[in-house]
Amino acid sequence: MNTIHLLRAIQVLSPGAEWKMNDEDLDTLEWLTEGNHPTKEEILKEIKNQEKLELQKIEEHKAAKVSAVSKLIALGLTEDEIAAL
Repeated sequence: MNTIHLLRAIQVLSPGAEWKMNDEDLDTLEWLTEGNHPTKEEILKEIKNQEKLELQKIEEHKAAKVSAVSKLIALGLTEDEIAAL
């Protein structure tokens, strides 16, 4: 489990809540503030959403790079000139 995704998921689902956990073990998650907090299943679902969003951003970045290279080639730059940028 990616620590950043775990932290983001908890923050998204329960902003401002205080909690503690041992290592990255959701079974040890203990809420230190009162309130309606997400379940382990809800957190795992949000982690998957975070991972999906990250992959989506990576794919969008790759597509933008391909598009930019194509436009530079259309302007007459060579692949060596583009690589030098």
